[in-house]
Amino acid sequence: MISKKLAQGLRLRLQSIALGITGRNIKVIEIPSGEDDLGYTSQGNEIHLSFSNPIMKDMSNTEQVMFIKGVFAHELM
Repeated sequence: MISKKLAQGLRLRLQSIALGITGRNIKVIEIPSGEDDLGYTSQGNEIHLSFSNPIMKDMSNTEQVMFIKGVFAHELM
């Protein structure tokens, strides 16, 4: 799994990307470990993403980041 520091940086970067695309501040929130969701959007301009889902356990850090970015892009639409 990716480190807390990498997850925090990725979360902030995704928030910046969301602002650039939508023109709105969208908060990216980490889903706690142990939950099955990969990501979901909630009311109030919030995107929830899993940075430690078991589906990513066999992926390298680079692959995990790409996977998380894909889930983010899906939720942003």
